[in-house]
Amino acid sequence: MKEHESKYPVTKMSKSLCVSKSGYYAWKNRPRSRRANERHILVRKIIDIQKRHRWQYGERRITHELNKTWRSISRNRVIRILSEEGLGVHRKKRFIATTNSRHSGPFSANLLDRKFSVAKPDFVWVTDITYCRCRDRFLYLCVFIDLYSRSIVGWALGETLETALVNRAFTMALNNRRPNRGLMIHSDRGIQYCSDAFRARLVENHCIQSMSRKGNCWDNAVAESFFKTLKNEHLNIVTYNSIQHMKIGLFGYLDGYYNRVRAHSALSYMTPLEYESKGA
Repeated sequence: MKEHESKYPVTKMSKSLCVSKSGYYAWKNRPRSRRANERHILVRKIIDIQKRHRWQYGERRITHELNKTWRSISRNRVIRILSEEGLGVHRKKRFIATTNSRHSGPFSANLLDRKFSVAKPDFVWVTDITYCRCRDRFLYLCVFIDLYSRSIVGWALGETLETALVNRAFTMALNNRRPNRGLMIHSDRGIQYCSDAFRARLVENHCIQSMSRKGNCWDNAVAESFFKTLKNEHLNIVTYNSIQHMKIGLFGYLDGYYNRVRAHSALSYMTPLEYESKGA
């Protein structure tokens, strides 16, 4: 009745619904209960969190942020609110192959061997390539990720899957971080990473190369997980019409949001840069 009060007379609705008019007004003017008021505040706080994080936080991160900034809330209660209020995340799934490992180039051994926890920054970087839809075509994104903090240390966007794309991303990472000798670079067996041009860059910068085993995506799980996050939280939501437009958008997400704002579950819900600054 309250929802339709501006459209229909209360007297008419009361008769149709067999509700007394005085009873309706008594209910309407009754103060909200403590629990209802608390629920209202909780919903508003969840909405604020989702707005800050582009409506892409799941119940784990929302629960952690509420416990950190407001008060202790159970994960089950957050799940219930997300479901009842329609504040959850809706995912899209797409798949396009970006790895061509059917080539005669030399392969490196899997030196990383799924040891995804490292003790210091710029000790191991993982790298991979994914596709990005731009209007009626695909562009390709290469990233380098520091295993210590999961920070995106270098990236490049291009129109082809040529080795030059990987070398541009690697150059950005080198300029941003200035790593010491002995840095390990782990990738899949894609032809770009096996090329003479990329191997020469690794030798030039005193890096060690490691590669996943044949057809085993779990050997590069950190990069795969990052691309899933990137697509769920950004690429499947935003529409781009040009490569320049996409570069600006990716810069905002990767450098402005992912590295600096987004809580990472593998880092005790700190951001990558926060984790590095604390030397956790």
